Amino acid sequence: QLNQQLDQKVQELKTLLDLVRGLTATIEPDEVAQLLMLTLAGRWAVRRYALIAWKTGHPPVLRMKGMELDRLDNYESFGIDVESLEDAVRVADLPECRLKTLLREEQGEVLFPIKAGDETTGGFALLGPRPGNLSYSESDLEFGAGLVAQSAVAFENAWFVRETLERKKLEQELALAATIQQDLFPSKLPKLTGYDLAARNRPARSCGGDYYDILEFKTTDGNCCHLICVADVSGKGLPASLLMSNMQATMRALLGRIPSLTDLASHTNGLLYATTPSNKYITAILVELDFETGKGRFVNAGHTDCLLLRANGEAEWLKSTGTPLGLMDPMLVNLMTPYTEQSFEMQPGDLMALFSDGVTEAQDEEENEFGEQRTADFIRPIANEPADAIVSKVFEELDRFAGTAPQYDDITLFIIKRDA
Repeated sequence: QLNQQLDQKVQELKTLLDLVRGLTATIEPDEVAQLLMLTLAGRWAVRRYALIAWKTGHPPVLRMKGMELDRLDNYESFGIDVESLEDAVRVADLPECRLKTLLREEQGEVLFPIKAGDETTGGFALLGPRPGNLSYSESDLEFGAGLVAQSAVAFENAWFVRETLERKKLEQELALAATIQQDLFPSKLPKLTGYDLAARNRPARSCGGDYYDILEFKTTDGNCCHLICVADVSGKGLPASLLMSNMQATMRALLGRIPSLTDLASHTNGLLYATTPSNKYITAILVELDFETGKGRFVNAGHTDCLLLRANGEAEWLKSTGTPLGLMDPMLVNLMTPYTEQSFEMQPGDLMALFSDGVTEAQDEEENEFGEQRTADFIRPIANEPADAIVSKVFEELDRFAGTAPQYDDITLFIIKRDA
């Protein structure tokens, strides 16, 4: 008898070792389930068995033979918390509950809960009767519980590997999207006699919803003008970047074919309203500037107030002249709040700073905002420096002001200087 018991223990250890070797060689939850149930069924020549395992965010793992159990995602509807049971329990010993009734109907004999120590993970392995009316001994239950415990770890590892691979794939896709989005910005700004231009965008995440551009076009009277645009999509991340690309395509398609800035804003609003979700919109400031004369006009579609800093240090603010793009039905906009434009003229020594609210609403550790006044006060003493130096110093000042506070919004700054 001792020799038989010793031989049985040796066989069980060999089976456990073989199972562990097999589990370490797979990273698929379905393969873990198959290996476990084949091992359990083969150990006692069981012809009826079932396994159900799941983790939040993953499809359930099912492995059944001779049994039909509903697909489970929790234990709440079965009247008992399976994970609170012993590592191995006979179905006959379960307290009366819906689960016990279901397992009896499927001729289940022994239940092994899958315990991973994680509330988002659960499941169980169920074995039917052994041939010849043999019963499961206590040592059988102990051995089966050991196999299932090893498999529970393998399930967790497999799900972790899957999540890691999916996360890496997502990171690669986001990196690609960020590269594509970066290519949507002007590769370089035009060199214009008598002017100095610089711009920069820094998203809060891999992809952002801010947009800036400068586009040359011919007016109806044949004059050469430039449209400068800074826009900010509601929200952040990949959804905002997709809407930003829609904005860019719309602007480029309409530019030069629409007679005025107000018509351009109105047409853009109509197209975006028809193609974007109701909770998404875009604020934008559109500036049409004749660089030869310095004369210009602008439409501010619900965008943050931007800065026109005169050579004498006086600050003028380019305030809102209409609703955000894509927010309201075009018919309501035309009837109630039509877009209007305002004129200005850049004199020698003047500076225009167009930016998103990521500049003025940047926050420090105590949630104090950078603000419009601080923006004007910071730019005023450095207004005589080159445009790219101004852009760099503004970003450095925003980082100094924020300190350890994270950047929660996309930041865009476009500087236009007229030489003195």
